[in-house]
Parts: sequence; structure tokens; C-alpha cells
Amino acid sequence: MKMIGLVAGLLLSASLAFAGEGRTGIYASGGAGLQFGSTEGSNTATNFLETLGIDDAGVESKGLQGFAFDLKLGYSIIPNLAVYGIGAVSTDATMTDENISFLYVGGGASYWFPMDIFVGGSIGAGRFNYENAVFTDDFGFSFRISAGKDWTIGSRGGIGVELYYQHAATEDDYSEWTGNMVGLKCNVSYR
Repeated sequence: MKMIGLVAGLLLSASLAFAGEGRTGIYASGGAGLQFGSTEGSNTATNFLETLGIDDAGVESKGLQGFAFDLKLGYSIIPNLAVYGIGAVSTDATMTDENISFLYVGGGASYWFPMDIFVGGSIGAGRFNYENAVFTDDFGFSFRISAGKDWTIGSRGGIGVELYYQHAATEDDYSEWTGNMVGLKCNVSYR
């Protein structure tokens, strides 16, 4: 128990030592983790479904959706506020022929408070893939909000955890998809 208290005290001390440092400059972050939620897709073009070999016009996924990865690249113009471009992909954990994956690209910002606690958000476009074939032809509106904690390593590096919520809705001539996803991931960053 004393060891847990010592480790917690060291982490808290390190967080307080770097709080309010006001970093500016290049920002980069990469993360990986698990994604949960629900995704629903429907298709109205029967002949299009038949070309994919799909008998059912609806697809649904709930619970653990799989693995999520993202990359953020940007710049901090003012202290502790980073503006960045983001690219993210998530894929089904089962890795079966009927997996649903999601691709997201956008732009966003994150702000760090004392003790390296941060909040952020991004707006962009998303696209669902189903059975290794594109199920929606177009990218649709998507957004992500997140919060987390970083631990500083060295003068500009860091590791951290992030919890996010992402919503996506796409529609084209053939189909409609909606997804509400929650992810928990670990990050490695430079800021």
C-alpha cells in the first residue's frame, strides 16, 4: 500500500511541476485503444446489395466494436492550446469477413489545464466500410469530443490516456449509416 502511495505521490508531483508551463510549438500525438458503441447501417438499393452478396438490407453492431487508432499533427500557437489535423481508423475486433470499419479525418483543438489534464474536440468527415467493400460512397459528418490526462516525459514528450465520444452519420444514394462510439486509448505525444 505504501508503494502505491509513493507512486501516486511521484506522479502528482511530476504533474504539478510541469503545470502551467505554457508550451508552444509543434504538436504530435498517436494513440491506440478499444472502441465500444453501436453502429447501424441500412441499404435501399437491392441490386447494389446483391452485387456484394448481402441478403439483408440492414447491418448492426453493438458493444465492443474493436480497435481504434489515431494520429494528430498540429501546432500550439498560444500556450497549452494545440490546433491539429486528425486521422483515425477503427476496425472490428472479431476480424471476420463481416467486419465494419470506420475512417475519420478532420481538424480539432485540445487545451491542457494544470496537472496536464486536457479536453479537446474535432469536426470532420467519416466513412464506413463493410465486408472489405465500401458500403458508403461518400464521407459524412462526424465529430469527436475527448478528455484525458498526460504525464510528461522529458521536456516535451508524454504518455497519457484519453476517453472520447464520436458520432458519425453518412448517407449516399445507396445507404445510410449512423454510429455512436466511445473509445478508451493510450497516447504517446510530443508538445
